[in-house]
Amino acid sequence: MRLKKLWFLALNLCAWALVAHAQDMRMSQGADVATKLPRAMGEPLGGLPFVTLTDGPVSVSVNSFGRAGNTPDCPGIPGFGVGFKVGEPNSVLCEHTDFWSNGAAVAAVAPAPTGNCVIVNPITADPADPARHATSTVQCGGPAGCTIDFDQRVSGATQTWDTRVSIRNCAPTCYYSFTDYDVHGFANNGGAWDPAAGGFLGQLIVRNNIVGPNVQYLFTDRSGASHWDQRNFPTLRAAILGSACAILGDAPPLFAGDWTGAFQYAAGTTILNYSHGRDDRRVFSSPIPFVDLKCYAITGEPLNIPLRLTHLNPLLRQILPPVEEVLVMEPQQLCVPVRKNNQPIPPSILDLIQYIDLKCYGIAGDIVGQDLMLTHLNEVLRSLGLPPEFVTMLDPAQLCVPVRKNNQPIPPPILDLIQYFDLKCYNIIGEPLPTTVQLRLEHLNRVLLEPPPAPPETVLLMDPQKLCVPVQKDDQQIPPPVLQILQDLDLKCYGITGDPLNRALDLGHLNRRLLELGVPPTESGDVMDPQNLCVPVSKSLP
Repeated sequence: MRLKKLWFLALNLCAWALVAHAQDMRMSQGADVATKLPRAMGEPLGGLPFVTLTDGPVSVSVNSFGRAGNTPDCPGIPGFGVGFKVGEPNSVLCEHTDFWSNGAAVAAVAPAPTGNCVIVNPITADPADPARHATSTVQCGGPAGCTIDFDQRVSGATQTWDTRVSIRNCAPTCYYSFTDYDVHGFANNGGAWDPAAGGFLGQLIVRNNIVGPNVQYLFTDRSGASHWDQRNFPTLRAAILGSACAILGDAPPLFAGDWTGAFQYAAGTTILNYSHGRDDRRVFSSPIPFVDLKCYAITGEPLNIPLRLTHLNPLLRQILPPVEEVLVMEPQQLCVPVRKNNQPIPPSILDLIQYIDLKCYGIAGDIVGQDLMLTHLNEVLRSLGLPPEFVTMLDPAQLCVPVRKNNQPIPPPILDLIQYFDLKCYNIIGEPLPTTVQLRLEHLNRVLLEPPPAPPETVLLMDPQKLCVPVQKDDQQIPPPVLQILQDLDLKCYGITGDPLNRALDLGHLNRRLLELGVPPTESGDVMDPQNLCVPVSKSLP
């Protein structure tokens, strides 16, 4: 069983201190190990055969069941050989395992007790290419089950380990390929989704967000998987193993934590291909540069509830009082996602940001008088020549909390992320824009695109008015993977004018803390004239 579960923040200036802290905490969790998911690979060192394939910088040790893995952060898993690595001294792969079903509960392609497979032909290096190519055959589910052939090959030219799976004598009801990368340790691993890369469904890009973030490993579908997912260990593996062919969730495009990922292949698939590899040139897409919110004035009843707000951003925690008590008053704005100047947005990121709707309530507090330098993250504004801008933070003006419009369904993996998107907005004073900036804004959320659709609108940016920064309400626990994304979500809000929307909407709160405090789950309000465009920025001290 694996001793590796503590999630924690990834602060760039404290990377090594956090790694040391994680190691200490893993040791302190020893008494709790018995509750963790068993992860036996089924082949202890010196047991059933495996081969090590090497070509140039690529090395992998793989066994007859197509399994691989060996990292220091998997002490309870009897890994073997070199694991998997590309141009590095140590393995970055904790575990790779396939799972299958022909009608029964999903099981690992592995021997008992983890799976129900036996070796027919043990893994053997190809005599014509022994360093780079090997094959094996296993039988799963007894004589009436499935015969599975594995063809393993490595290529230094493409920096990949390629696997071809051929299934005979049955038509499986589902098949999964699961990988647990631990890139430079299990903690602080980030995962991004690159749709259609590899020519089929897409690929997952995995890196360590702190230690060597420019080193990027890939897990790629090569034959047309039907679904994909990425989740924190052990939730994805547990969702697959023993299920009745659970449908993977095509999860949000960005992940941070102890990464695991999987592809799901449709019923009846008998030939499938996937690969592991490294490509440091891939684009590790973040949704934050695409988060543009158009804020409209709204009507509604005041909440009049007290909340304790704690800053999440590392820089602000260092330079401002980290905690402030506020009274949440009347609703003032609804901020909805828009696209600027027809900017292309990666489909997987669009799947996420189209659901980011924030309802902003008035609050009051002390003037902080903090000077900051704000740098634009979105390429549209950068291409227009907007430079870093000096601002002074004044008093807090709003608390913006996540809502849904008209009871719109939100996919559960996305809801798990955006329900924690709470922003505290401060009044600011700053330099006027150096040039006239005119932008075409079009709505992204389907509710506002339903007939009659809210039309695109051209707006003129005016002076900066607010800086919105992430906060935590009443010490509510935020999952660390969400926290690693949320802590960097800073929005600079410019004044705009435009045509009123004049729509009545039902706004439902997404965050459980407000519901626990007795806030009505759904409130109606009229959405009126646009007041602000909030765009993503990064902060630094001047």
